[in-house]
Amino acid sequence: KKSPNERYQNAFGLEYDLEQCVKQLDEQGAIEDFQLGCQDISDRFNIPQKIFGRDEEIKQLMTAFERVSKGSSELVLASGKPGIGKTMLISELHKPIVAQKGYFFSGKYEKLKKNVPYSAIIQAFISLIKQILTESDEQIGTWKKKLLAALGANSQVIIDVIPVLEYIIGKQPPVPELGPEESERRFNVVFKDFIQIFAAKEHPLALFLDDLQWVDQASLNLIKNTITNKDIKYLLIMCAYRDNEVSPSHPFIVILEEIKKAEVTIENINISPLSKDSMVDFIGDFLHATDEKTRDLVELVFEKTQGNPFFINQFVKLLYDDNIIVFNLAKGWQWDIEAAREMDVTDNVIEFMTHKISRLPERTRKILEICSCIGNRFQLEMLTTIMEKNIDEVLDDLTGAIKERFIFYSGETYKFLHDRIQEAAYSLIPNEEKTNLHYRIGKLVLNNTPEDKMDDMIFYIVNHFNSAIHLIKSEDNAIKLAKLNLRASNKAKASAAYESFFNYIKISLDSIGSPLPGGNADGIFAGDAWADHYELTLSIYEAAAEAAYLCTSYREMEILFDIIENKTDNILEKLNIYTIKIKSIISQQKHTEAVTFAIYALSQYGIKLPKKATTMHIMTELVKIKVKLRGKDIEDLSNLPEMTDPNIYAVVNIMLISNSAAYIASPELFVVIVLKVIALSLKYGNMPGSSFAYAGYGIILCSELLEMDTGYKMGQLALKLADKFNAVNIKTRTRFVVHYIINHWSVHIRKGTKHYPEFYQYGIDTGDYEYACYCSLQGTWLNFLSGMELTGVEQEMDKYRKAMIQLEQGVVDFIGITQQGTQNIMGLTNDPVKLIGEIYNEDEMLPVHLERNNRTALSLLGVNWVMLNYYFENYQRAVEFADEYEQYLDGATGLYHVAIFNFYESLARLAFFTESGSKNKKL
Repeated sequence: KKSPNERYQNAFGLEYDLEQCVKQLDEQGAIEDFQLGCQDISDRFNIPQKIFGRDEEIKQLMTAFERVSKGSSELVLASGKPGIGKTMLISELHKPIVAQKGYFFSGKYEKLKKNVPYSAIIQAFISLIKQILTESDEQIGTWKKKLLAALGANSQVIIDVIPVLEYIIGKQPPVPELGPEESERRFNVVFKDFIQIFAAKEHPLALFLDDLQWVDQASLNLIKNTITNKDIKYLLIMCAYRDNEVSPSHPFIVILEEIKKAEVTIENINISPLSKDSMVDFIGDFLHATDEKTRDLVELVFEKTQGNPFFINQFVKLLYDDNIIVFNLAKGWQWDIEAAREMDVTDNVIEFMTHKISRLPERTRKILEICSCIGNRFQLEMLTTIMEKNIDEVLDDLTGAIKERFIFYSGETYKFLHDRIQEAAYSLIPNEEKTNLHYRIGKLVLNNTPEDKMDDMIFYIVNHFNSAIHLIKSEDNAIKLAKLNLRASNKAKASAAYESFFNYIKISLDSIGSPLPGGNADGIFAGDAWADHYELTLSIYEAAAEAAYLCTSYREMEILFDIIENKTDNILEKLNIYTIKIKSIISQQKHTEAVTFAIYALSQYGIKLPKKATTMHIMTELVKIKVKLRGKDIEDLSNLPEMTDPNIYAVVNIMLISNSAAYIASPELFVVIVLKVIALSLKYGNMPGSSFAYAGYGIILCSELLEMDTGYKMGQLALKLADKFNAVNIKTRTRFVVHYIINHWSVHIRKGTKHYPEFYQYGIDTGDYEYACYCSLQGTWLNFLSGMELTGVEQEMDKYRKAMIQLEQGVVDFIGITQQGTQNIMGLTNDPVKLIGEIYNEDEMLPVHLERNNRTALSLLGVNWVMLNYYFENYQRAVEFADEYEQYLDGATGLYHVAIFNFYESLARLAFFTESGSKNKKL
């Protein structure tokens, strides 16, 4: 299809060409080829939307898309100053991509919406979903099946961010609530599944995100996680940004360094001003004039605009508006070069555009100012609400802005032609009026938004109110502002956008009096918020403390924690804030400090834990449990009532949160905590976390008390409870403990290995990456130990090892040992008894494991060394390894490591005894 610029511009040009045809027919009897459109000069001033002087850049873009079409994922970065043509350049890809059955969708970040998480990404995918909704019912049905199959029970995670998706897949059940870290991981995994539906071999996906200088942190994290994910193919992410507004410390540059480390293919395109030669082509094209004729005009325009395409367009348009460029019917386009030289034009684009807009009629200028406050894009319905006029009146006002090419209409949306126009219009508004306008927009939209649509509009509403915060002076309005920002912060948190979560909740704090450095200590609310609005104030402070910890602002978290602890006498409220503090300490890897504080927190409720747990403490708790369980069938424990006491629930939650730190800092205390949770569950009823505690008790029964049958039953109880409560946050770790640490005492290990792919995927889907990886590690290792075909086992190990690298999980060290050992057995290494190959190098890693006292890695090494030396008949060395590394078996994950070690040690000693005839008692 031809663009409008490639068609006849008027009837005169068409008439001239037809006359040439008739003339040739009369004179020659045939029509020979000749250049069409030589006299087709439009009398309308219409600057063509064509690209000049960018052939090399377009080639770079197309080459990148061609690579992506073959199965790669790449990142293109287009940088340059405002108005240099970044957006127009990348938009040139739209037609060729669609022609190759690809998808091209774009979104734009905005200066006034920097706190709105994922704004440009959402914008892009809304466009994509709306396009799908225009397809046939059969096609929509196919998309629905694909989406539901890929997203499954987590479909609502995407609907919460992109509500229009509900029109395709329908209403979905709510997703289980997870902890912040798990929620973030779940969101990333679900978004990966979502984007893979559209980025496929049949239809590669090009996603264009414009104006990254205004991007939010959540978007940056999502871009990084998406483009570095090796599972995602056929995806081209193109980002444009103003390089003069991005410093080395800008979050985008920081994330970019992380992306580079992942060895992602990155195509950098720095877009420079147009050369004079390109300007000659450009101006000559739309003025239909020769290069020689336009030479002086080109020199002048270049001098005034320095080759900036947006500035060029606006300056040339100004020449036309001032009748310096005019159309002569006989001579075509003419210009007065001297008059053009006398024009006083600033080289600052904003000043230039401000000057242009200020010359417009008042109605047109006013609507541009209002639109600039609304945003880069807006819908007519919203504009009529804000202006409090009917649609016809608003359309009349818009006509001038559209005619002047400041605003254009696309689909259902009106947009500014360029950011610089919006910025210029916004700069024209006096500060006081600007603040009033934001407040008025926020109030009107709030009053006209029904409650069921409030979550969709909450970011838009609070951003306007936050821009007019100085106008909010009454106590009632201060409380309303605090509530609105609290709601916005909760929505940001639900989408794992923790920087936005913190930014919004800090505005809530400012409304009631912020204790944070740099905050509004006086607040808008003049009274005592703790006294007058206790529940709201507590909610804000708790949310702020959690946001601070999630954003690693630990100093701020401590300030908020101290205030809450001093302001409340309610034990439940104290336990809730203690939970946040323990998570904060653990996230700083201060495990001993976390355990110490957990002991203090539990003591506030009367739960005593020993500061230094011993075997005697463990035996005491074991005896208590044995007494409580006397005469009870373990299967019946699943029928205990559900725990309803909120205080006990919070106490158990603190125990479960702190047990990971206890496992590292004080293993004996870890066992005591597990037994305490069981005791509380038996007394007050079961809760989701009880399942993990029962599984932990099963380990003790099997490994320490040698009550394998009872331990097995306790494991089955744990699984049953995890399913009953749908305990998504601990189901993966419960399955891991039961299937890979308990069950092997009672059933054949292959019975558990067939489930590990399912357990792994569930852990990934619910954000429990650590235990998902443990499941795949143990599953593949047990397949090896149970004698399954080695080639298939090694391929599975390799698949999960690569996934662990992608997920940045430390478990990768463990599977590296087992995979390398498998390759040694297969004869794929130079030295079959040394774990040195492409996967793992014992010479490099052993010192690291020793330094970190990584007993699990050391125990796996010991098992593999003894096993390999036995298999390859190096019996004496196997015995020596056994003597040397037996000390590390206490840290083995799964006591079958000990059994395997002892088994191969015994075989090696027997073989060495037989081979040497030795009577050595040690052997």
